[in-house]
Amino acid sequence: MTPEKIKEMISTAFDEVLQKKLEPMIGTIAAAKSREIVDGLKQERYTFGKDISLLNEKQKKDFVQVAKAVALRMSIDTKANEALIEEQDNRGGYLVSREVADAIMRIAASVGTILNQSMKWPMKTDELGIPNYTGSFLTGSYVGVDVAGTVQGLTFGQAILIAKKWQLAFVVGNDLLADASVNLADWLLALAGESLANMIDQQGFTGIGQPFVGILNNANVGTYTLGNSSSSGSTTFEKFDVITDASNLAGSPKSPYWTAPLSTCTAAFGL
Repeated sequence: MTPEKIKEMISTAFDEVLQKKLEPMIGTIAAAKSREIVDGLKQERYTFGKDISLLNEKQKKDFVQVAKAVALRMSIDTKANEALIEEQDNRGGYLVSREVADAIMRIAASVGTILNQSMKWPMKTDELGIPNYTGSFLTGSYVGVDVAGTVQGLTFGQAILIAKKWQLAFVVGNDLLADASVNLADWLLALAGESLANMIDQQGFTGIGQPFVGILNNANVGTYTLGNSSSSGSTTFEKFDVITDASNLAGSPKSPYWTAPLSTCTAAFGL
């Protein structure tokens, strides 16, 4: 058996063990999704020589060493979920390197919808005002020969981006932290990236202001009431008529964004 084959078998066995250990803590679906991300990172390395994290083997091992050092320093009096205070060294938490933080963001963008498709605005302060289009839906117009076109006005408001702190804490046994391996680094990065993507999607679509207001709860987003019910209206996914309701929704653009009501169907269009 070749060294490469042995290494592959060990890697696969590690992944299976870690997935089973994580399932009771984060759930079967989340563990399976993390495994999918880890397998994707491996495939990218085999194919392209590097994965989406852009971290080399040494950087990944250093990241695991940091996690191991944190675990060893944790005393019974230290709470992993203690409130973070940046101004106090002993309450500032444990920070990863800039390269690892960027790697987590890249992985999160590869599995999340909002982070993948939204525009990024660099922030140098805790708040940033950005232009927010509040006018009617822009369509333009078809014109004939010697016919003046219609001029549509542009109306901009201002949206405020507010920086918030996000924290993730999960338990990894000392037996798994014994070796600073690339495999373990992949799992830690996958768990962090997947968790961040999940939270951003949740806040981006259905957030209720804790801390962000999502698209489906934004007062400026138009709504469409499903019309395929003979009574007072449909309120379940099962009542959504894919052809009729989707066509009516797409064909009735009265604002830049349209959604079905949150109580009816969490489907967003025009993103």
